[in-house]
Amino acid sequence: MNKAILFIFSGLPAVGKSTLAKSVVKYFEAVYLRIDTIEQGLKDLCHIDVEGEGYRLAYRMAADNLQLGNNVVADCCNPIELTRREWEDVAVNNNCRFVNIEVVCSDKTEHKKRAKQRNAEVANMKLPVWNDIENREYHEWHKSRIIIDTAGKTIKQCQTELKEKVADSLLQKGDGQEYESIDDSLKATIIEKLCYTKFVYDRINRKLGLHLLPQEIESFISDIIRRTDTSHFLKKGKNYYITNDAEHIRITVNSFTYRVITTDKI
Repeated sequence: MNKAILFIFSGLPAVGKSTLAKSVVKYFEAVYLRIDTIEQGLKDLCHIDVEGEGYRLAYRMAADNLQLGNNVVADCCNPIELTRREWEDVAVNNNCRFVNIEVVCSDKTEHKKRAKQRNAEVANMKLPVWNDIENREYHEWHKSRIIIDTAGKTIKQCQTELKEKVADSLLQKGDGQEYESIDDSLKATIIEKLCYTKFVYDRINRKLGLHLLPQEIESFISDIIRRTDTSHFLKKGKNYYITNDAEHIRITVNSFTYRVITTDKI
């Protein structure tokens, strides 16, 4: 059984953390834990001034899911060494892997503009103003982590960069048997050997909102895979996960039988 992964996001407000965290949720089929939501829930329901309670509740929720084998994305500022160490302990204590991801915006003007223009996604949450963000306690990092600088980049560019860096990080940590790179030759083999069951035709039509005949579905899926760059192919365990961002579709294929298992909108 593959070990679950805890993706730990860090960074100041308004740098683009949540947008990137949600993309990892979709790509790795992970559980999403957002500290803003948990902390605001505690404020609304318990009428307390929240300090570390939100993080500690999130640790327990993450542990429950990791024990079940679910990947988990922790979307939080994670500003101090204590919380960074505690998040890592959650993964280690549950015999799971973790990936630290720091999101930054190196362009101060752009960062300030984002802070002023963004809207609250969490009900009842009061967003920090720029002065709050500038003066927020945020410890310097002293260990290896993935860094994504969102300044001057589109969302898609940042998402692609993050996916590639996460894949590299997992490979460097010795997970090559679970996360294997795909080359053009293997891509061609996958397309050539694709097979389907009657049940999966109905599933694809239902999940993607299509009304295609079996032969049309086969052509549709093959064409999407053909147009997907191999950097967006992920082999995890017994399956290939093929993600086409342009079409907003992820295709799951069994790596032994080449049978299409399902498709999902992303």
